[in-house]
Amino acid sequence: MSLRRPALRWGLPLLVLVVLMLVALWPLLRTASPCSHDGALHYFRIVAMREALRQGMPFTRWLPDLAFGYGYPFFNYRGAVSYYLGELLFLLGMPLPVALNALYVLSFLGAALGAYLLGRDLFGPRAGLLTAIAYAYAPYQFLDALLRGNQPESVALAMLPFILWAFYRLLVTPSRWAFLLSAGSLALLALTHNISTLLFAPFLGLFVLVVGLVGGPPTADRRRLTAIRYALSAMRRPLLALLLGMGVTAFFWAPAVLEKGYVQLHLSRTTRNNDFHYNFVTLGEALAPPRAFDTSLMNPPMRVELGLVQVGLAALGLVVGLRRWRDRQRRALLLFFALSAVVMVWMSTRISLPVWEAFPLLAFVQFPWRFLGRAALPLALLAGPLAGYRPPTANRHLPFAICNLQFAICNLQSAILLSLPILAALPLTYPPFGYCPAAPNPTINDLFAYEHRTRLVGVDPEGSYFPVWVKERPAGSPLEAQYAAGERPIRRFDEGSLPPGATLLQADYGPNRARLVVESPAPFTARYLAFYFPGWRVTVDGEPVPIEPTDPTGLIAFPVPAGRHTLEIAFGPTPLRRAVSYVSLVSLVLLLAVVALGRWRGGQSAPPTADRHLPDLRPYLLLGLVLFAFKLLVVDRRATPFRHPRLRADGRLPGVQVPLEQPFADGMLLLGYDRSAAEVPADGLLRLDLYWRAYTPPSRPYRTSVAVRGPDGLLWSPKQSWRPRGYQDYPPTPGWPPDRYALDGHEVKFLPGTPPGTYDLVLTVFDQETLAPLSLLNEAGQPAAPALTLGQVRVVPPRRPWEPSAVAMPYRLEACTLPPPDRPCFWGAAVDRAEAAPGDPALVTLFWSPPEGAQTVEA
Repeated sequence: MSLRRPALRWGLPLLVLVVLMLVALWPLLRTASPCSHDGALHYFRIVAMREALRQGMPFTRWLPDLAFGYGYPFFNYRGAVSYYLGELLFLLGMPLPVALNALYVLSFLGAALGAYLLGRDLFGPRAGLLTAIAYAYAPYQFLDALLRGNQPESVALAMLPFILWAFYRLLVTPSRWAFLLSAGSLALLALTHNISTLLFAPFLGLFVLVVGLVGGPPTADRRRLTAIRYALSAMRRPLLALLLGMGVTAFFWAPAVLEKGYVQLHLSRTTRNNDFHYNFVTLGEALAPPRAFDTSLMNPPMRVELGLVQVGLAALGLVVGLRRWRDRQRRALLLFFALSAVVMVWMSTRISLPVWEAFPLLAFVQFPWRFLGRAALPLALLAGPLAGYRPPTANRHLPFAICNLQFAICNLQSAILLSLPILAALPLTYPPFGYCPAAPNPTINDLFAYEHRTRLVGVDPEGSYFPVWVKERPAGSPLEAQYAAGERPIRRFDEGSLPPGATLLQADYGPNRARLVVESPAPFTARYLAFYFPGWRVTVDGEPVPIEPTDPTGLIAFPVPAGRHTLEIAFGPTPLRRAVSYVSLVSLVLLLAVVALGRWRGGQSAPPTADRHLPDLRPYLLLGLVLFAFKLLVVDRRATPFRHPRLRADGRLPGVQVPLEQPFADGMLLLGYDRSAAEVPADGLLRLDLYWRAYTPPSRPYRTSVAVRGPDGLLWSPKQSWRPRGYQDYPPTPGWPPDRYALDGHEVKFLPGTPPGTYDLVLTVFDQETLAPLSLLNEAGQPAAPALTLGQVRVVPPRRPWEPSAVAMPYRLEACTLPPPDRPCFWGAAVDRAEAAPGDPALVTLFWSPPEGAQTVEA
């Protein structure tokens, strides 16, 4: 099927991709957005961006209306492209939840189209289709769209194959449009998602190097030039595109990197949830097989996986491609993609910890498992060769029927290969926590209500971008009354800071600025209701005056002398921002000059490996419709291996390691638990997954804790257990329906110095508000005890020697006391509270180490 007309050559494959993507897109074709981790954050950031646009600020580093109107430097550190895309859809008339869903739809389709173009140019059109489906149906794509709600990363993942495709075109068939697309697409990525740019840049650079070394024209030039000189010659345009692309975006990334000391970025990695040390995955987790969507589980955990189907297809594709192709370029690329996937998976596991600790910039990635999302692209490209075979169009030595049979077998093979990633992804197409209704046209007052309700001031979960001068976060502001009354512009000058007898004679407010005329009989310190951040400037009668941020609120304050004065307050560029803006401007001019005036030799319009003879598309259109119908009519409507309840109708839960069926008072029933091991090192973690359901609706909100108790009755674990990585909290217990169950995960850590032995695992259920324990019930249904002994665990000696420096010890001695070698050493102490009233209990922990060579000591 030769397609010479551009409309057909582009339109038909796009139509096929859309139809094949219907299964993935269906959960997003709703008027409500999926309930997700960050969905509300992006929702309200777009509201803040719209407010800034209404004030005449098409781009601003400082969003003046966040943080109850005190402002927030969000876009000084975070890319804005995905928010502009969502804003555009919103301004075009889409309700905001629909606009957000549409953005994820476009991301899915963009990922498929970009992967198709790249796979087609490298390995042929059939390979392009399989690459597109394997990449767009990778588990990480659904994780971002339906659970994490990471809008910028979803858009960035869609850009990655486009960038590789553009640079490949520039290397193999250089043209002005390939150069512009290469530099422009890389610039868009840098302005979309900082972390994706950081993780993708090495992969892109090595890709360009590999293609430069092994690609290009036949060997005539290679006989005249060494391999290195040829590679440098081939790569000069891609390297220039890369430099100019990053140069154009220097106005953004340079301040984001060089001004990070102005904000509290350390908060983005101070919790277990955001600290890379606690976010590695195991190889078993990465290679986990597809599992059914459990319709009876109220809080499914977040699982980060490569997709076993994608891994299998990639492994087979690597073998088939190396056996089928003998040209240097395709074989080198296959090996490069395989090595890249292995390195990315390795970077997601704890084995790579030394690398993470050696490069401080990686700490801002937060989650090593992000590398699994990036590994999806090389894996998809490796899968492509499986579908790359195309029978000859004619063979006079074979009967016509046999030729038709060859084509039929080839189409069937492609259909099966395309079906596998789609079928494997069916359980992922259901938002784990359903859909969350939201206002179609939210206002800035809705944003303030969200900040009050969630305490996520600045619409930021950690508050990482609060200026360092803000030591006390606001719980509200006097500006809210003006917003609620619909007053614009907002009057941010605090007239309460005027001394007696002083008057505000004139006030002119604009976007991130104010011009005021005041008259005062005495000097005073004026206050402007915005957080101080470098870029704010104040002049009195045209002369700059120093800003003195208030302590601890961090608001703008400055001295004003007695008399009549004109005050001007405005937010503008710092010297650094102005300098890098000039760098971006010069880079843009150079980019356009290279495109317009560069010497571009005529050549092929497509790479030599791009097969212009597309297969018959009708089978693939039919395949997409059949799979979509299968989802709608079968999987969505009845229990299947793809989607079914694990909890049985009789209330039992199969497959639990230790089934219990232990009732507690007020309707709580412990179905059983799983544990990670029966024997744990003293410096290790024990994971317990408890399973609960309600036999009658509980009347109170309950929580649980698990402790380690020794034979002497002492507790050998901290007061609170940790939640495992990926754990999703269960809904409040009063709302539990009887036909669903909850997962209650704990990671139990042992106290430093826990001696080897056998310990009890003790479960306590308590009221979240009153902390009163909930009794377990005996066989007669009567209260029996306030705690349940789940079982026992054997603690063995630690894997590493105990180091005093590794223990949180507020009262630490400089050296061990009692130094004789046959005596234990006392290192210090910790107390569980800073204040206590007479009669209150306090836990004091003393830290000792045994004599050299001894495991334990009697004290």
